[in-house]
Amino acid sequence: MQSSPSADGSALGSDAGPAVSLRDLEFSWTRSTPVLNIERFEVARGERLFLKGPSGSGKSTLLSLISGVIGASPGSCLVLGKDLGRLSTSRRDALRAEQIGVIFQMFNLVPYLSVLDNVLLPLTFSAARSAPCVRPAIPSDRKPSDCWRVSALEMKRSTRANRPR
Repeated sequence: MQSSPSADGSALGSDAGPAVSLRDLEFSWTRSTPVLNIERFEVARGERLFLKGPSGSGKSTLLSLISGVIGASPGSCLVLGKDLGRLSTSRRDALRAEQIGVIFQMFNLVPYLSVLDNVLLPLTFSAARSAPCVRPAIPSDRKPSDCWRVSALEMKRSTRANRPR
């Protein structure tokens, strides 16, 4: 994996260490019992895993923590060597835009955009990710209004197309 330069010119990660490292991490939506309580969890670079559990078990919360959408206290969440708890909101946004791809369960497509424009939308948040992209030709049988008429497989392919490589 290569480090990508951030907007301020610094690298957003390095090739050393795990992709994700959680230590003594807790998260509660309110001041009640923690939804997550993780003593230690690591994901190696290049490792793939399948996250499974019953509804309400904290899967989406864990992914939101790892992607920097929400923060945990206490504990540490390091992603690509960056401690998300020490990054400002804008730096977490930059890390997510340049280094992290999230495929949501409900796809989160913008209804007034074409499938292609939905695929290209995340690239507008990161010059580093959009630079190597070439805008493909739009299939003649698709119009912007067809966004919600695509199959589930086409939606999944659309959301996967814009994730970081």
